Amino acid sequence: EVYVMIEIPSNVLMADEFAKLFDGFSIGSNDLTQLTLGLDRDSALVSYLFSEENPAVKALIKETIRMAKRFKIKVGLCGQAPSDLPQFAKFLVNEGIDSISFNPYALKKGIKNILKAEKKNKKKNFNVIRSIMETPFKNKVAIVTGGSFGIGQVTALAFAKKGAKVVIVDWKENTETLDLIKNSGGEALFIQCDVSKSTDVKAMVEK
Repeated sequence: EVYVMIEIPSNVLMADEFAKLFDGFSIGSNDLTQLTLGLDRDSALVSYLFSEENPAVKALIKETIRMAKRFKIKVGLCGQAPSDLPQFAKFLVNEGIDSISFNPYALKKGIKNILKAEKKNKKKNFNVIRSIMETPFKNKVAIVTGGSFGIGQVTALAFAKKGAKVVIVDWKENTETLDLIKNSGGEALFIQCDVSKSTDVKAMVEK
């Protein structure tokens, strides 16, 4: 497999085109941060401004992951931040990163940060599903964004089980989710939409 390095902002802007050519993305967070912020991390004059936590850097990483998911290719990150910054590791896990590379000396700390973030995610997802299963939704409409895959699919099935009419809004249809709901006697509708670019999903569904 051949991956393309995402180390300059222009690669993020052209990610949809690169996704058609490569098997995956590898985000080099050190260089991406440096080139996004326009500074030299090795310079004592400006190195204090270097931070992967900068909103602009995180926005580019988030967009790269989103495009990888959209085109069904792998996306990973190599850099020091996930081992040094637990909140950054949590950000990557929440966004759905597939893999994170570490230097040998940072491996143990990095794995600890990832496991901590994943544990919080699992607890949050469990609480969401439990809340749905404890509430009656008969004759109500449940709009589930990103409901075709993963936790979104589980959420859609939980709503259907509790009697809701499920509207799945996602960029790509997964007939498996619709079939599972309909075969169990539920009602489901799919609307194709890139939810990351839609400002008002509810209004769109109502229309």
